[in-house]
Amino acid sequence: MKIIHIIGDLRQGGAESQLERIILHSSSTIYQHIVISLKNKETPLHNRLTAAGIKVVSADFSAANVFFALFRLRILLKEHITSASIIQCWMYHANFLGALAAWSLGIPDKVVWNVRRTLLPSGALGVISKLSTKLSHYLPVHIVCCAQAAKNSHVAAGYNEKKMTLIHNGIDTELFTPNSNKRNAFRECIGINNKTLVIGMVGRYAKVKGHIYLLKALLMLKASNTDLFRNIKLILVGRSINEADELQGLLAQLKDNVIIVKERPDIYNIMPAFDFLCLPSESEGFPNVVAEAMACGVPALVTNVGDAALIVDNKEWVVQPCDVEALSNGITYMATSLDSMSSNFSVNIRNKIVNRFSVQVAWANYLKIYNKIIKSN
Repeated sequence: MKIIHIIGDLRQGGAESQLERIILHSSSTIYQHIVISLKNKETPLHNRLTAAGIKVVSADFSAANVFFALFRLRILLKEHITSASIIQCWMYHANFLGALAAWSLGIPDKVVWNVRRTLLPSGALGVISKLSTKLSHYLPVHIVCCAQAAKNSHVAAGYNEKKMTLIHNGIDTELFTPNSNKRNAFRECIGINNKTLVIGMVGRYAKVKGHIYLLKALLMLKASNTDLFRNIKLILVGRSINEADELQGLLAQLKDNVIIVKERPDIYNIMPAFDFLCLPSESEGFPNVVAEAMACGVPALVTNVGDAALIVDNKEWVVQPCDVEALSNGITYMATSLDSMSSNFSVNIRNKIVNRFSVQVAWANYLKIYNKIIKSN
């Protein structure tokens, strides 16, 4: 079986991480993967895939040459397609262009879309999403949703529910594990000891990710509980945080309690150092970082967005989005209840991820769809 993946680009993100996990987990003499990146940009993920022996090509897409990129995408598909091929698209641009290219080749029934967000996009991307809504009723595409919340919102927007399958993201539970050596090494690297309470947030800066709510919640905690606040360090991991204008005033007020770490691919070396993760997002589909933290035995305080509450499976760890006071209270609850958690607590939350959200479970579910498509052809 040959799986041809089409994706917008290969920068680091939730969809890109899932693409990498699925490919590296299943690549073999039985399953061959090829990646078509719409944009021609060499990234660390691009290099990791090619180093693993995965063929990566580009359609050279840009806003100025959409038709040329579509034509090149068609050529690339025609070059690699076989009777035992699947065209797996990732996110809106790839879904739309991949379906059109496959339709022009007479093989739209080989296409699988991937829907990965709960809040539908606006602007130009919103137009593509609306066009895809129409296509979902006229083309025999299969649609994978990474979260129940994402499925619900897209059905409400008009996507064809009959063609949808829910497959949660798969976490590499062999890579993301509890590890005291990694915990100690990262804490030593950033100059803090094991007595410090470490809150972690992992994600690039974007308004929807909710950095501003988390920083405001910490300021509120500083005013209400100085002793607790004094022992807290917030680790923000991701790109563009230092460049975000709206955060600079808050970061200045919290400078002694916040450490910013640039985006890095080895999050599994950082996660074990957290006492708990915080996800303050306004919107999510399936937030990988929550499942990754729990696979490391680290609890997570999350906003009630996407499938975050489903992953943590603990109502005490869930607050409403955009509510600074609730988030501040949640941080206080997590910080003061960690010591009372049972000795096998980390094992229990890790087992939830292993049993429900591992990459093995995700790949098995993708494979069911792929085999069904090939059998019907």
